[in-house]
Amino acid sequence: MFTMTHSPLRRTTALATLCLSACGGGSPSAPDGGGTDASLSGVVQSSETSAALQGATITVGNRVATSDGNGRFELTGLSLGTVTIQCSNPEYAASESITTLREGSNTQDFSLSVQEVYEFGSSGAFIPKGSTTLLGAIIALGGPIASGFTTGKQTAPELPPDVEAANQTLGAGLRALASSRHLALLGSSISGMPDGGSSDAALLQALAEAGRLSGVPELNQAPVLVLGISGRGPEASGFASRNPGRTISAFLRKPSNVQTLSGPALAVPAYLLLGELDNVVNNGASTATFSSNRSQGALWTMAVEPGEGHYGGTAADIAATTAWMAVAVDQRLPASPGGSLVTIDETSGWLGNLTTFAIATGTATRAIEPRRAGSSTRASPLRGGRLSEREVLEGCARNRGLR
Repeated sequence: MFTMTHSPLRRTTALATLCLSACGGGSPSAPDGGGTDASLSGVVQSSETSAALQGATITVGNRVATSDGNGRFELTGLSLGTVTIQCSNPEYAASESITTLREGSNTQDFSLSVQEVYEFGSSGAFIPKGSTTLLGAIIALGGPIASGFTTGKQTAPELPPDVEAANQTLGAGLRALASSRHLALLGSSISGMPDGGSSDAALLQALAEAGRLSGVPELNQAPVLVLGISGRGPEASGFASRNPGRTISAFLRKPSNVQTLSGPALAVPAYLLLGELDNVVNNGASTATFSSNRSQGALWTMAVEPGEGHYGGTAADIAATTAWMAVAVDQRLPASPGGSLVTIDETSGWLGNLTTFAIATGTATRAIEPRRAGSSTRASPLRGGRLSEREVLEGCARNRGLR
């Protein structure tokens, strides 16, 4: 079980409300910047619940106060003039205000929001608000600037606006998935990431750092669902092959290549999504590796979206991406947090034909044909193929089984 604990100072912006009143013998006119006849008091509360926050730190220069059980604080003997007031509290976004202290009493209240987004190095992390227990993590690799999936910042500055819009839709879907399934979301944009153990270690180190910053150090042991886009597809599939006991599943969106699997990695569900008109990557090579992995019993699904190229994506394929990932999380995570990942029976998929793209008719969940004697191939648990956007969506919604 991954439990939220207190975390270091958060540096994003929160709402601050300032009320100033002049009293005593001084004039309410602008201060002269001298003397120590000002006091500052106020209340710190949660913006989500309006509950008082105890233990918040309020800093003015080298003067520090701490809020009490009612959220109240007070600082006296402050210098008149313009000052920076900072308010921070573990697990909340910090607030900072530049204001003018006048002679006598000054009042400033703070309303702090729970922090969800953390940025560090070339990574960003999204920790869902209100999640006291995290069950795992999604690691997103691009392709696009994957940290933007967690922060909402730009992901593809050099590409047309419609590509950016599609990426932002995907990012919003990933954050919604993380919130609904109690997962952390890590977006890593580490440059020059080869497919190998060193990249795996860097990703897991970034996940551990996200746990440290958010007060969930147990994230360094969390199971992960890895999403690889374009040039980071090889690392995503490679991560799953090298870390099968920790990988919930892998989703490979228009990858430049994918890993050939063997051994325990064959039991990790994966979804390979290709664009029919993609002229950036080699769909033929990825399809060949898919067929090879399926012949060995890998729980892989493949879909080819008609009329689509390499960049961005349609609303349908983005919805299909997060829907399939949700199913993978639901079926693979153990009943008791910290246990082993659940093994998926390959009979929970559909049969598909890679030549005709036809889906087998009959019940929604259909048994996979056994390998025929003397045959090096086996039927694919494919839900997808050369489908319309509507069919892709229906394939992800029709049955809880992995396709």
